[in-house]
Amino acid sequence: MQRLPQRRSGPPPRPAGSPGPSAGYPLPLDTRDLVAAHGPACVNYGLRLDRFPRCEARTWDLEPARKREGIATFIAAEIAGVLQAFRRRWEAMLTERRQRGEAVEQFRLRAASRVVVGLGAESVLETGLRLHRVYGFPIIPGSALKGLARAVALQQLAAAFGVPVLSPSAAGLSSPTPLQRLEAYVGEPESERRRQRFSALRQDPALASAPLQRLDFPGAEERVQPLRMVFGTTGAAGRVVFFDAIPADPNRLNLDRDVMNPHYSEYYTGRSAPADYLNPTPVSFLAIAPGSLFLFAVAAPEAALARQARDWLETGLREWGIGAKTAAGYGLWEG
Repeated sequence: MQRLPQRRSGPPPRPAGSPGPSAGYPLPLDTRDLVAAHGPACVNYGLRLDRFPRCEARTWDLEPARKREGIATFIAAEIAGVLQAFRRRWEAMLTERRQRGEAVEQFRLRAASRVVVGLGAESVLETGLRLHRVYGFPIIPGSALKGLARAVALQQLAAAFGVPVLSPSAAGLSSPTPLQRLEAYVGEPESERRRQRFSALRQDPALASAPLQRLDFPGAEERVQPLRMVFGTTGAAGRVVFFDAIPADPNRLNLDRDVMNPHYSEYYTGRSAPADYLNPTPVSFLAIAPGSLFLFAVAAPEAALARQARDWLETGLREWGIGAKTAAGYGLWEG
């Protein structure tokens, strides 16, 4: 039986006295040759960023300069054809929903600031950005949009009921906050337990003079019902579908390279006391650039539910922001 040659991995051997290449791909030799020949022509930015970064040939370490090099290789024009074809399929999916009798709310917004969704995702670059798994362009997952809309809806309900975010008393530190009690009541699927949670919410000392005290259980249920129908409970799914947001136009899609600059990384990792002589550690990360245009959509069996979900979602995108670093002004959108 003829034995196949062993597939070599690791840095390629170098002749004695040869300095060798300064950068290479951490792949088996035959795969490395293919990537070196065809990798630069790959239009999938996610694949290029996550699988084809060049490393130091001697150590396979991904040095900061190589990370910045990979981040800087996004060119929207390269994916114009793919993105336009995907948008046609995305819109055809919405059309099919309409033909089935569902109400669809579709709208477009542009990024008013840098947007970072998926910053903490696992990545060879230490920081991430949510890219389409197959095609590699940036998207905003429907799950993130649904979570944002639900947070807005819960906050509006809390304001209407007079429910504060935190308890003003020190005793409340070891017990659920009023907002947590409200969320537990809203998300409870069983009627009897729901009544018990409503009673516990009304008895919270922070709500002694809140508007909620003027509502009985049926009255509160009527106010809460739209939120449950849109987002569901712990025992039932919601009736509204939040679709992934996608780029609307390759000519209006850009990524920026941003940087975080923690000055006391040694202190944060327990290796040193905080001091001015510690060196900062710049960390590059990707962000959707301001001005990038995206398409958003929700669908529901009833038009009223679709409109309500859109209102909550738009409010969140315009006023709250989505993704990481929203407290620093990231993640905001405008019409």
